[in-house]
Amino acid sequence: MGTHSNDVMYKGPLVFINRPRQGLLMKKTYALLFALLMMTVSLAGCLESDDEIAENQFEIIFNSSDHQNILGAQFFELNGITYFAISSSLNLENLGIYQTDGTEDGTELIWEPSGASMGDVFVLQSSLVFQVGMELWASDGTSLGTEMIADFSASAEFLRIVSWDANNVGVFVTHEHSSQTQLGSASLWISDSTTTGTIEVFQYQEIDYQWYADSANSILYFVANDSQSGNELWMSDGTTQGTSIYNEMVSGSDGAIFQFVYATNHNVFWSTLSASGSSWEYRASNIMTGTTELIYSNPNITTIDLHFVIGDHLYFGDLNQNDETQLYISDGTVAGTAMIHQFSSLHVRIHHAWTIGLEVYLSVYEQGSLGSIWLVDSSNQLSLFGTYHGAGSTTTEIPLIYFTSSDDGIAGCSIGTNGGATGCGSDIFTTDGTLSGTNILLEINGDIGDLTVHSGILYFTQDHTINAIVLY
Repeated sequence: MGTHSNDVMYKGPLVFINRPRQGLLMKKTYALLFALLMMTVSLAGCLESDDEIAENQFEIIFNSSDHQNILGAQFFELNGITYFAISSSLNLENLGIYQTDGTEDGTELIWEPSGASMGDVFVLQSSLVFQVGMELWASDGTSLGTEMIADFSASAEFLRIVSWDANNVGVFVTHEHSSQTQLGSASLWISDSTTTGTIEVFQYQEIDYQWYADSANSILYFVANDSQSGNELWMSDGTTQGTSIYNEMVSGSDGAIFQFVYATNHNVFWSTLSASGSSWEYRASNIMTGTTELIYSNPNITTIDLHFVIGDHLYFGDLNQNDETQLYISDGTVAGTAMIHQFSSLHVRIHHAWTIGLEVYLSVYEQGSLGSIWLVDSSNQLSLFGTYHGAGSTTTEIPLIYFTSSDDGIAGCSIGTNGGATGCGSDIFTTDGTLSGTNILLEINGDIGDLTVHSGILYFTQDHTINAIVLY
């Protein structure tokens, strides 16, 4: 088993050792007494503190040998096996794909990129796809089954993999960045993780990297410039014939300036700068009917990075005349777009959002505050759920949600420049969506990064370690 620092405590059951009463001892039981005392001494040596009890339930499964922090890790399952990928670390020797059963002895390196930079791993039905430099790689989860499937290094200046559907990823390739002296060159590719199934779909002058996938219908929405229409919203089904402009915002070659693109089961949402440049215009297009509505116009062109989708709804932020952030929700219609809360500060960030049933939970950082969790109920009413400072990574294992946060009033916690908690450390909480059902699972005096549950085991990163704790 691995070890952990003494400032980590697992909130598990207490263990008590019963000692025999001396008043019950008889002459004929001296031998038995001696044996019991020896057993008690032996057990006491093993159970000196609650922290040591915790060591039997909390294990470090990966530890950077030079104690260089792990900056980015992903956990995923493929063919019933749990893996994690370290794609960013201060020590490049840590980069690679690892297989694990939740123990140190059962964790092994499957593949490493030999010092080259490595991108995020995308999980398809039976394979993994990821980027190494300007190359596209695929893996079946074994060392022998990991290979390069496409090499763009001879022509590409930039490469980005995006999700498409359960069987494919999209690849945006920038061959030449556009500028005042050159037109630029880019292309859209689709890949099913095989060499023959990695195909160029369409050529562009520039791809703007505002994109969102309707994975249920295998449609990718994205912003691109084909040199004829300027920046416009495109759609693709993965074929050249099925790739076209979805909605032309500005006729001619000028194009539009986009803020975001999202897709839900019923609508495509996007925001563009108005023709006069005086406001951001939010639009929604019904996927079934093709009807497009201007659902909101934001006269404050100060860009605030507050927009996301959950389920079929778009959430977005706006600033009023007093520079106070207002949170809106929209179902894709003008009538169904409304403000649900007004915060008192300019700087508001929502770092994470998760759901339990029809209720939505938001991890909110507000200027002058250490952060809190808010609840959007089934009637779209917003209320404060709890002051869980610095609420961070989340993962769901029905019926519970696990999230990281720091306790209210934790020592060393301070307010950052733009709001939010800094230097707080993290605890791991569980919640069933009620305050009475929200409890600390693990108390840690340090920063927790990625958090996930696979096959009944909770995995999380902390500084230079990857850790596991058996839940059931």
